[in-house]
Amino acid sequence: MRNISVLKQKILNLADHCVKCGLCSSQCPTYLLKQDENESPRGRIALAQALASDSMQIGDKVSTHLNNCLQCRRCEASCPSQVKYGELISTTNALLNQENQQTGRIKAKIISKLSKFSHENWLKIAVFFQFLSSTGLIQLFRLSKSGKQTLRYLPRNLTLRKKTHKKFNTNQTVNFVSLFTGCLSHIFDKHTLQICTELLENCGYSVNIPPKQTCCGAIATRQGLGDIDQQCQLSNQMAFNDIKNSPIIFFTTGCGAKLKEYQEQLPGDVKFADRVFNITDFLEHSELFATLKFNPLKKKVLIFNPCSERNVLKQDSIIEKLISRIPDIEIINLSKTTGCCGASGSHLITHQNQANQIRLPILEQIISLSPDIIVSSNYPCNLHIQTGLEEKGLDIPMIHPIELLYNQVNLE
Repeated sequence: MRNISVLKQKILNLADHCVKCGLCSSQCPTYLLKQDENESPRGRIALAQALASDSMQIGDKVSTHLNNCLQCRRCEASCPSQVKYGELISTTNALLNQENQQTGRIKAKIISKLSKFSHENWLKIAVFFQFLSSTGLIQLFRLSKSGKQTLRYLPRNLTLRKKTHKKFNTNQTVNFVSLFTGCLSHIFDKHTLQICTELLENCGYSVNIPPKQTCCGAIATRQGLGDIDQQCQLSNQMAFNDIKNSPIIFFTTGCGAKLKEYQEQLPGDVKFADRVFNITDFLEHSELFATLKFNPLKKKVLIFNPCSERNVLKQDSIIEKLISRIPDIEIINLSKTTGCCGASGSHLITHQNQANQIRLPILEQIISLSPDIIVSSNYPCNLHIQTGLEEKGLDIPMIHPIELLYNQVNLE
């Protein structure tokens, strides 16, 4: 746990960059939804300053305003003063944990346990809960509404497979890459994982999936649990250290945005963050991928760019460049003013009502554009939007752009 006075000073230093111009308010999904200054970035910065300067006491109302933040960082992208809002809000959450030690300890214990689960641990847990759900024994757990919602998201055909991981002979002149799956992508989005693996292999890459990789640390960061975040960073740097200097590929931008902000904890010839690549960006610049040919697709394809892709990675044009290789495809985009979908990692579970309200304008846009297919590169966003479309009785597939490319590869 970090010293309270250090946290307060850091908050004040970060907040001093904010000139309270309010340009961020029109970009903030919670402010647009509630029209409450406390639900804007400027308002939350003012609350953080008040807490750090001891002119305000922590209470449920203040905590609620701060916890409602989706941390989409759209405000950062529009800030003329370049305020590091993401860092500021996570430091403020760390202060809340310190001040409310009982709640902070409980939260830290839960997230610490979960963040240490490996790729393999999560699969066993998911299979167990799927068994309980299919047999009806899950009723004994008296799950909350959010818990039941989470179970709905579990794939129907989860299976425990024997390990297929093998050590590569790094003396051979082979194009090695490693795939980051994080804690849950290999469970909830294993179809995309398989497609990414096969496409990379067909391009001539030898794909490594380290079984000891863990959570990227984004959840801990958002909750202000810096010590746990550091543990995640160290665990993953160790897990991906077997094949030194090889590219680390991610296919879920929420995790990738966090990986790109890792601080070096292990010595190496190349910094960990510099080895990390979005699979769309990696393939766009790959000479091996450039040799592939694609079959025509006469369909209207809508691109949805997640906040992590737009505001942190700043790669919102990559998908269009990539899928434009498919002949006859009609590419359409949402309005440039489109904001966060409301998913924001675990936010779609912890703040269901707010997440659903924020999602509504995007669903309305999609309905008006009437696409045949939607592509997006962040699984929680895909899940949240797909669920919303299904609730409206619409059957529009929402897939990863790599799946679209994979489906259209010309094998002749």
